[in-house]
Amino acid sequence: MTCVKPYQLIGLIVMISLIIGYNSVLALGNDNPIEEAAENVIKEETGISLELTPDQNLNKLVH
Repeated sequence: MTCVKPYQLIGLIVMISLIIGYNSVLALGNDNPIEEAAENVIKEETGISLELTPDQNLNKLVH
């Protein structure tokens, strides 16, 4: 029987969150609740704060 190590589980959670967050951006647009929840999960699990739609910040700076 194979034992799953904690870092493997965290990696799986992060990967699933990235996939769900990215797909929600494609389907629902920027900064939707699903994307924000995925970003929060990634931040809680890894301590890394990231934005799945980084081009949105650039648009704010340009306009």
